[in-house]
Amino acid sequence: MNNKLFKLSATILVCLSLTIFTWGQKNTSVNLKVTIDNSVSAAAGVQSDGNPYQNGLDSVQAVFNSYGHFVFNSGTRPVNFLYSIPLDGNFILPTDSKIGVKSRTFPINSAAYTRLQDMTDGQSQCLGLLWEINLGNNTTRGVTYQYGGGFQTNTAYVVVTYSAATFSWTMDSVESPINCGGNNTNANAARVRDTQTIRNKSTITDNGRYYMPFKLTLSKQ
Repeated sequence: MNNKLFKLSATILVCLSLTIFTWGQKNTSVNLKVTIDNSVSAAAGVQSDGNPYQNGLDSVQAVFNSYGHFVFNSGTRPVNFLYSIPLDGNFILPTDSKIGVKSRTFPINSAAYTRLQDMTDGQSQCLGLLWEINLGNNTTRGVTYQYGGGFQTNTAYVVVTYSAATFSWTMDSVESPINCGGNNTNANAARVRDTQTIRNKSTITDNGRYYMPFKLTLSKQ
């Protein structure tokens, strides 16, 4: 009887250990260093202040969260947005250079999505991505690539590719190296929308599309 009880207890402990281990694996976030390649966006697009953004420094948040999404906040450091090349006959917006800029990714195909930290060497995925900028006066600006509501089909996809050799991911707004199912003529195109919220009522201003290239290198810290 005691032997049976011992075997049962051992089985329960093994199952519990495996469950905890699996849960831990699925819920592990990854801290990152984010380098923005300013040469890609010299004329227009998304630029850094010249240095990498490291999670935990200068109030920066840069992680793959437990769901496998890229989540970023520039903290006390600025990110620059150059709207110098409109795509829809719209006007040139003044450059934004703001601190506390946020960004996050969103899977295009949830059923086939691999958490970013679980990608294999050479694997690429198509993503949607949002940059969110606080303009003040209860207004945020969204620079969106296949992300959010409204008409996004004529904006670029964001492609992320993992390299095991360097333990890093590249993420850019060019519909390459894999076909994301869209039109390549929209590579680097982002939609720029302003949302002002006063007394729980939001007013959205669509500024149109702009040529907004960017390239990130995300390295494990």
